[in-house]
Amino acid sequence: MPKEDDMDWKVTPKPVVGSNTTEKTHRFVASVNPLVFIEADIRFNFGNPEHQLTPEAVLRYLASETFIPEMDNIKKTYEYIAKPVTRLFVVPAEYKILDKIIRPLKNALGSYIIGNSFETISLCGTVSEMIVIFLFEINEISVDGKTLSNEGELCANLEEFENFGQKERVKRLYKFGLIDDDVKEKFDFVRTKRNQYLHRLSQTLENVAPDAKQVFDATFEIFLKISGLSVDQGKVLLNPKIIDYLRKKNLIEDISDS
Repeated sequence: MPKEDDMDWKVTPKPVVGSNTTEKTHRFVASVNPLVFIEADIRFNFGNPEHQLTPEAVLRYLASETFIPEMDNIKKTYEYIAKPVTRLFVVPAEYKILDKIIRPLKNALGSYIIGNSFETISLCGTVSEMIVIFLFEINEISVDGKTLSNEGELCANLEEFENFGQKERVKRLYKFGLIDDDVKEKFDFVRTKRNQYLHRLSQTLENVAPDAKQVFDATFEIFLKISGLSVDQGKVLLNPKIIDYLRKKNLIEDISDS
């Protein structure tokens, strides 16, 4: 791929004030212009017909350097990670649910199928945090677990809850009985894996693909469970707290059986 090349480069250390070190010239292997999208960058493509901006070029730029951008490969990888996703067959078209949970989760899946497992873990970590905060919000409680009704108090407690770390947020929801052992375990697993990969420079990427798959699965199962999504006698069922939340936003209509 033309966006980067490995080649020998020579470098001389930048002089440091007060340093008596004798300057020497060194040689190192370099990746040249690793962030440049040649096909989209007029400074580099010069109208070269070999560097046309095509869907294939976009895929090559976005995909992992080790990923082979072939349709069969993409299809097999998607089938591997996406087996459970049809269980989430419908979600309310509400801003926070779509933009803060569903779309990032979709992007996590998309990252995985083009070889960006690290990004999958990062996005799932973010989604799990959004789910925790959303669950706190729809239950309309204080940070101490007390039921609230005043809008000002709700906003203040939500802001305080958002300022907690994820470990503390999950601990409180578990203490208040809003999540069970299984969900808490999954939240903790996602947080732990995310921290390993995003906060430790020493963490290797040797197992990043299988770890990303497990993190995605856990995050998906968390949302599926807290949504309460199921079907009974042809009717879609949701967590009653989500229904109340949608009702307050005038995003759900109460209808009677005819």
